Amino acid sequence: MAETNAAPTCYDRTLKSKKAAVGVAAKDVDFWLNRGGFFTEPLHIAVGSPSERCRVLRCVSHIDRQLGNKGTVWGIAPKLATVSPAMCLAQFAGELPLAQLTELACALSGNYRFAAKPESVVTSAVPLTSLREMRAFLHAHQQIRGASKALRAIDLAIDHLGSPYETILYLLLCLPRKLGGYGLPKPVANRSIMPKSRDAHLVAQRDFYPDLLWPDKQLVVEYDSFKHHSAPEQTEHDTRRRNDLESIGYRVMVANRSIVSSAALFSQFADKVRRELGVRSHPETAHCRDSRMQLRRLLLAPDSIAELWR
Repeated sequence: MAETNAAPTCYDRTLKSKKAAVGVAAKDVDFWLNRGGFFTEPLHIAVGSPSERCRVLRCVSHIDRQLGNKGTVWGIAPKLATVSPAMCLAQFAGELPLAQLTELACALSGNYRFAAKPESVVTSAVPLTSLREMRAFLHAHQQIRGASKALRAIDLAIDHLGSPYETILYLLLCLPRKLGGYGLPKPVANRSIMPKSRDAHLVAQRDFYPDLLWPDKQLVVEYDSFKHHSAPEQTEHDTRRRNDLESIGYRVMVANRSIVSSAALFSQFADKVRRELGVRSHPETAHCRDSRMQLRRLLLAPDSIAELWR
């Protein structure tokens, strides 16, 4: 995980001590406590057994018997490791609602990186992991607290989303109605579309990577952020790209921050996507409306936990 000035639990601030290691010395504690605002005093250290407890000032040992499970810990620097993405998801399962846990699963397997500030989010990154990899780990270690709920979140998520708001757009459209979504079929994210040879002369580029794609319906939904799509040259590029996609048979719909942020505008947008997908409508109930408002609060309101991955 990226270094950040705030964290909700000790998990992403925890130094991991392995049995074969020499141990954690006072100089190691000093080194990590001086790493900006990421680690705070006392330094929390996870160990696998009571015999490995650290007896160094300014740090506290916690026994975590799951450390011995293969895939639980990833080494990221000398004498420093972090829990694996799958283990992180299981740990957060105890404090996050299922919708937000699904958002985290999408972020862990997405094409973007965590950041302390929204403007610092890195896009076009190699995913930390995949949903398949996390699912395999949690199936193999179902005794881990939170594994069952984490597996439910993985089943609701998709890989390769390209930004925090692409993730929010997907969740609002596709989470089950009982969780506040519109219950639309799952798309694929950022999957290549290559024009057929007979259509190659119609387009200016070789392939396309739409944000959300329903291949069987030839429907594309794009999210335009102000940061990446407001410059005149980028606007022109986006227009040409959409024209190209439409010329080879795809329908393109576009959402932006103002649409996602407005319950009324997003309801209209989601209904258009539903009609394009040929999904029948469902009667609106008070419970459904309440669930949608709750989901919007979880995904769009400031949140000290979720801001770590948005």
